[in-house]
Amino acid sequence: MTARMADNAVPRMSVLVVDDEPQVLRAIEDTLEDQFEVFAETSPEAATRLLKTLPELSVILSDQRMPRMSGDRFLEQAQELSDATRLLITGYADLEAVIRAVNLGRIFGYVSKPWNPDHLKLVVLKAAEHYRLLKDLKAERDLLHNLMDSVPDAIFFKNREHRLIRLNRAHGARLGLARPEDAIGRQDWELLPFDEVLESEAEEKEVFRSGVPSSDRVHRIVAGADEDRWVSTTKAPIKDNRGQVTGLVGIARDITERKRAEEALQESEAALHRAQLVARLSHVITGPDGRFETWSDTLPQLIGVDSARMPASTREWLDLLHPEDRVTFRAKAIAAGVTGERTEVEYRLRRSDAVWITVYQVMEPLAGRTVPADRQRWFNTLQDVTEQKRILEALQASEERHRAMFENAGVSITYSDLDGRFLVVNPKFSEMTGYTRDEARSHGFRDLTHPDDLQRGADLRAQLIAGTAILYERELRLVRKDGTELWANVTTSLIRGAGGQPAHFISVLNDVSERKTAQERIKRLNRVYAVLSGINALIVRVRDRDELFREACRIAVDAGQFSLAWIGVVDREAMQVMPVAWHGAERGLLDLIRDRLSLRGEASAADSIIVRAVRTRQAVVSNDLLRDQRIRFGKEYAERGFRSAVALPLIASEKVAGILALYVNETGFFDDQEMKLLTELAGDIAFALEHIEKSEKVDYLAYYDVLTGLANRTLFQERLTPQLHAATAGQHKVAVLLVDVERFKSVNDSLGRQAGDLLLKRVAERLRSHAPDPDEIARVGTDQFAIVLADVKQENDVARFIEHGAQECFGAPFELSGAKLKVRAKVGIAMYPDDGADADALIRNAEAALDKAKSGGHPYLFFATEMAQRVAGKLALENQLQQALERDEFVLHYQPKVELETRHIVGAEALIRWQHPERGLVPPGEFIALMEETGLILEVGAWALAKAADDHLRWLQQGLAAPRVAVNVSAIQLRRREFVGTVQEAMRRGATPPGIDLEITESLVMEDIESNIQKLKQVRGLGVAIAIDDFGTGYSSLGYLAKLPVQSLKIDRSFIVSMASDPNAMSLVSTIISLAHSLGLTVIAEGVDTEEQARMLRLLRCQQMQGFLFCKPLPLEEMTELLKQQRRG
Repeated sequence: MTARMADNAVPRMSVLVVDDEPQVLRAIEDTLEDQFEVFAETSPEAATRLLKTLPELSVILSDQRMPRMSGDRFLEQAQELSDATRLLITGYADLEAVIRAVNLGRIFGYVSKPWNPDHLKLVVLKAAEHYRLLKDLKAERDLLHNLMDSVPDAIFFKNREHRLIRLNRAHGARLGLARPEDAIGRQDWELLPFDEVLESEAEEKEVFRSGVPSSDRVHRIVAGADEDRWVSTTKAPIKDNRGQVTGLVGIARDITERKRAEEALQESEAALHRAQLVARLSHVITGPDGRFETWSDTLPQLIGVDSARMPASTREWLDLLHPEDRVTFRAKAIAAGVTGERTEVEYRLRRSDAVWITVYQVMEPLAGRTVPADRQRWFNTLQDVTEQKRILEALQASEERHRAMFENAGVSITYSDLDGRFLVVNPKFSEMTGYTRDEARSHGFRDLTHPDDLQRGADLRAQLIAGTAILYERELRLVRKDGTELWANVTTSLIRGAGGQPAHFISVLNDVSERKTAQERIKRLNRVYAVLSGINALIVRVRDRDELFREACRIAVDAGQFSLAWIGVVDREAMQVMPVAWHGAERGLLDLIRDRLSLRGEASAADSIIVRAVRTRQAVVSNDLLRDQRIRFGKEYAERGFRSAVALPLIASEKVAGILALYVNETGFFDDQEMKLLTELAGDIAFALEHIEKSEKVDYLAYYDVLTGLANRTLFQERLTPQLHAATAGQHKVAVLLVDVERFKSVNDSLGRQAGDLLLKRVAERLRSHAPDPDEIARVGTDQFAIVLADVKQENDVARFIEHGAQECFGAPFELSGAKLKVRAKVGIAMYPDDGADADALIRNAEAALDKAKSGGHPYLFFATEMAQRVAGKLALENQLQQALERDEFVLHYQPKVELETRHIVGAEALIRWQHPERGLVPPGEFIALMEETGLILEVGAWALAKAADDHLRWLQQGLAAPRVAVNVSAIQLRRREFVGTVQEAMRRGATPPGIDLEITESLVMEDIESNIQKLKQVRGLGVAIAIDDFGTGYSSLGYLAKLPVQSLKIDRSFIVSMASDPNAMSLVSTIISLAHSLGLTVIAEGVDTEEQARMLRLLRCQQMQGFLFCKPLPLEEMTELLKQQRRG
């Protein structure tokens, strides 16, 4: 693109030249550049891009013939991008296309080739002038449109067919159209109501016919659902150059406001007349000379005459005035005439009926001050104010009375705005609150009311404003200027304005602090009286100290409405006050202060009120816990809401036995009257406490031994009776033991009674520490004690208890008066129910057993001789068994298990034996039951498992075909939680995998089947096989048998022995073998002693047998030799 501009700095019109021949393009530029700013492009495409960027262009000059687009086609496209005048340069061959482009409006003109520079310049100048004229015309048109749209009046143009050809925005809005152009070409009947169209079209026809404008037509139109508007419409003809009417222009103006003003003026004049009548107003216009020119109809009525008798001038009017008021009236009138200003005057006037009235008159110049006084006219307004004058005087008198009452009232009175801020207060309010009147005006009820009473006051004022209440009366707390509080009775009502709108509040306040204080004092005293009454009723029925304290605290809180009440007792040994009962909002306070109630050391200012009350034996009061410097726990009290407290000593038997502490949430709570009642209350509680202590002492002496603190014979018998009933219900035994302290009399005689008493105390202490239940011990004689053992299973349990007790209680010497004294005891025992059916019989028989033990020199003796012997034998055996375990006297014998067909050894059962040093080999039947009874079986059973594992390992180490060894497991072993661990520990000592089996009786497995299954599965996981021993003697479930992790069943010996002679036994053995085979179990018959038995078992397909037929139980050495023989064949 190229652009060339002359040196002239004045902006000129611009021309775009498009030609594909550069030399032609250059020639055109040279021709036009002195008058135009020239832009040149060699192709339509480039020219199109340029057009999109140029802000304004006057002329576009294009060659017709170009390679890719003709000139007329390019100019057609350019028309969309620019308003510039379009010209073509063409030869005669293209003339037809050029003419067509002109006719279609695509181009303004053309220049023929070869072109003449001057002619070219002339054509371009004309084209530029055409562009300028069109631009100016468009600007004028836009200006006209904008002007029309800015005018509020509706403007429209119509043709002879009454169709709209142009309208402004206001007329479009009148027609209800968002876009005014939507009305172009439409007639009124398409846009306006039918009745309005008829009148409008008739008017327009007359304009077209006459050729003169119509007069203003004022009419009402419907502008909306709720509003009609008034419009004034004028229409004028539009004529052409020949004077012919071609259309019309109309202007419609909204005159609604003017019409409303006119109507309002009419109504105002009518209202003024009515108002003058009602308000007794009149007026008169006077001339410069004082003559009455005109007056209102009400003026004659004012003075009580008809119009004919009206005074004619100010001078005549003056005669009607009271003589005393004429001078004032004349002076006011003259002054107004001189100054030309408005003036007012009030005077008395005598009506025609001789009644004097008061008139208020306003004189106003009609022409203002610019008119000379001799030409000034006056408008005078007159009003009869006689009644107003009377009312005003009465009102002034009332206000004076009200002011005097307000100022001198004996109660506080306030006026406040709707927010409660004071507008006016009387002197009594200042006296009551301490705020002066000026200070009160910057405050309100919100500032003076206690925070707890604020919301209620706001709610009540809101009710008055809403009209749901006429007035309210309430009592509230106010805060004086000095910070002190007072109680006030407040009555408030709402004053409303003339329109009924809330205006302000009036309140009357009475200081009721003294009455309120008296009521509160009476209320508090009544609460304390209620507590006193409750405590006195409690004293009558209560027999327990803890109940007394607990109920006293509850009554203090529930009846006395104290926030917290607690009682602490004085522990003289620990020198500490110990809280023992409380009720109310404790909130962890006692835990906080419990360790700070020590009575040790001297009294000091740091002592709490609790400690001070104990030390001084007097009540200690704090009526402000937060600010009282004596209070140690002020912060803690404040956090829990406590404000006042009192500590009252409870003095019983002339000693401070405890403290009653009371707390409330108010400051200044405890006064002299209340303290007098509370002191009486503490005295009543102390009296009850002393009474209970005395009663407890009497009861104690009746049932307890004073020396040892143990139960006496009476209480022992009372306690024994329910024990016997329980034993009957539970089907167990009870043992009564009488313990006699030997050599007590000699100790008493030789060392003195004091030493004897000390010995009895020490014996009692040791017995108490040894007995299962210390409450089951009693002192039943001078040197005798009784003990009850409940839930006894076996008599030897009692014997063990006695032997153990003898060591515990009498094994160590007693230290008496610096000497060590060895003392022993004898015990007599009676068993329930064998030795007596009641307490008396048991004690009597125990005494008999004791006497026999003492005479026979026995340490203890049962009432029945055979029982004593049996128990003694059992105890001796128990001791020997314990020693046997310690001395390694137990041995294992092994009885082989063999296959029935081959008689080959496939297993062995380990059987325990006791190698007694004196008696020789003791069979298990004499000691296994006792070991299970004493629990010794646990240690012996563990030993047997470990020993069997050791022996099995030894056989393997000797190269023998070691059979699996079966070890019997007792019920006690299987029940133990550590049973699996015991087996696992034994297996660690033997071979891997283990060669040990466990034999468990059928009945034992079924005791706790689910638990036993789990334990046996764990044992089976160790590689240990399980066999059911003595099968057929129990009551096992086949379902559970299938679940057990067992590998073999052992048929009980009793069935084997009798099967040859008893068909039932034979049938049972057959069934057991079939059952075992169906479950995949090996069957072992034990107790096989004859070949006949072996033959029958073989026929029944029993796999293995054990018994004397093959071999009796053998010691380890013999069993080892038997295995060696089997190896040799």
